[in-house]
Amino acid sequence: MNRNPISIVLAVLFLVSGPASADWNFAAGGTYLSGMTDLADTLEDNLEDRGFAVDTLVIPIGASFLAYTETESGLGFGFSLGPAMAAFGDIDFFNVPLGADVRYSFRTDGNRPYVRLGGRYHAATGDDIESGGAGPFAAIGYEFRKPGASNGWGLEFAYDGAELEVISTRSATGFEDIKSAEFMLSVYALF
Repeated sequence: MNRNPISIVLAVLFLVSGPASADWNFAAGGTYLSGMTDLADTLEDNLEDRGFAVDTLVIPIGASFLAYTETESGLGFGFSLGPAMAAFGDIDFFNVPLGADVRYSFRTDGNRPYVRLGGRYHAATGDDIESGGAGPFAAIGYEFRKPGASNGWGLEFAYDGAELEVISTRSATGFEDIKSAEFMLSVYALF
């Protein structure tokens, strides 16, 4: 029987943390994405090569949501949704990354630096997007909270290795793999 290693690690972390101490934390915010312009440029090139005049404004910011829990030792796990990316008009596409990760907070009360490692899958559809893809995920961040408080705000820098397979009229193979959210900078509220 084949078991997914990430699922096993997440299950063990949950069992170790114990249901009584499994307080969930939630975060929502905005994320700057380095690869969204690459995706829009390829889709724009495709339309231009087909004879269409295209003028696209790209704002590489998406909305993100995160839910996580951690033990008193700082070890935890979480799930993420986003940053959601969309374009409508000359180019239409929609891309929502879904992720799971393990995390370690170096402090568990007050301000806390942390690291996250996991994987993400990009659920994507739209003009010339053949398929979404999965890849590794890593992040470092800092949460600003008063001791004992569950609310606050945070900053995070992340890498997402998931690729979208996109039709490309300028590629020799006819396809291009694009990391639409390769490097990200997020600002978020904790609640």
